[in-house]
Amino acid sequence: RADRVESYLQARFRSAKAPFELKVAYEDDYLAVVVKPSGRPTHSEGQGRMNLRSAVPFALRPPARVDDGDRALSRPQPVHRLDKATSGLVLCAKTKNAAVECSRMFAERRVKKRYAAVLLGEPATPRGVIDAPIPVAVNGVSTLRSARTVYTVERVVRSLKMDHLTLVHFAPRTGRTHQLRRHAADVLRCPIVGDALYDGGGAAAMQFRRRGLFLCARYLELDHPCVPGERLRVEIPLPAKFDDLLARESDRFERLA
Repeated sequence: RADRVESYLQARFRSAKAPFELKVAYEDDYLAVVVKPSGRPTHSEGQGRMNLRSAVPFALRPPARVDDGDRALSRPQPVHRLDKATSGLVLCAKTKNAAVECSRMFAERRVKKRYAAVLLGEPATPRGVIDAPIPVAVNGVSTLRSARTVYTVERVVRSLKMDHLTLVHFAPRTGRTHQLRRHAADVLRCPIVGDALYDGGGAAAMQFRRRGLFLCARYLELDHPCVPGERLRVEIPLPAKFDDLLARESDRFERLA
């Protein structure tokens, strides 16, 4: 019986062990939204099973039913990627029709995404739209592609190490590789905390690298690919390390400045 199966792999191998724990933010018979931890790639990068694709079968249940004209996938599949260093929501398909339609929606930019990030410094304006091209590799050749990001400052705190730290919300309108990280560093001139690729490697930036990248995909919104008329909205809380960092830096500034 489908409702007694704990997960895809446990249904086949009762002694199977997940490569790492994975939180599920939403799940139905067609798809699921899981929370990727920071430091885990979406797909294998030469790290064996320590990737999201290997972990999702342990966290999700097989479909209890499948519509006519559709079929269940042998294992659930992530339909988009997050950078290894980025945490947050990843949409996974459990049926063929869901996989095809979700991939199409991402390609056609019909999925709304919002990210939270902590920046080193304070942007010049509290909100705005960044239109700045991003270099992408096309057949091994670096080519500029248009990229757009909407940002809003949520909170600014004082810091002894960096003058200011800023919590922002990013809403990317395109999906270029490292788009948010490049736009923060190159356009806002405020790299994301913990970004070893784009923070410039200065003394202040280096002090904030120990807890990884402070970038999280917090919100997804899309039309359900298999349930006509249903709008799917999934949101997770701000990661605890974001609030912890902002509170700690603000408190140290108040006590020691």
